[in-house]
Order: sequence, then C-alpha cells, then structure tokens
Amino acid sequence: MYRIAQLILMSSIALAQFDWEENGIAVRQGNHIEWLRTADIGNQGEIIFAWSDTRDGGRDVYAKKIDVSGQELWGN
Repeated sequence: MYRIAQLILMSSIALAQFDWEENGIAVRQGNHIEWLRTADIGNQGEIIFAWSDTRDGGRDVYAKKIDVSGQELWGN
C-alpha cells in the first residue's frame, strides 16, 4: 500500500504545472546591496515582500504586495 501511495504521489508531482509565467514577475531588480529580506502570505493568498537596500545611497526599507494573480497591489 505504501509503495502504491508513493507511486501516485510521484506521478502527480511529475505531471504538476507551475501557475506563473515562464519568466516570472520581478519583485525587485537592481545592483544594490540588499539586507534583511522577508515575505509573508496574507489571508487571501496575497504575498508581501519586504527588504532593505542602498539604492539611494543610504539604507532604506521597501515593500511590495502582490495578489494571487500576480498583480502588484502597491506601487513603486
């Protein structure tokens, strides 16, 4: 029985498809030193990313909120 369950699980994983575009969605891009990255999932499946970087010469904290369909809910 255990082997059958393993085979079913492995075959379902092999046939699974990702639910995002091929190149993904850029959350943050740049060549700046980055610290303290974190992310959390909200009650409705949205995700909030937060990080600190030095894009403007000093360290600042930034955040981005993205809904389950990949749309940015918070602007730049």
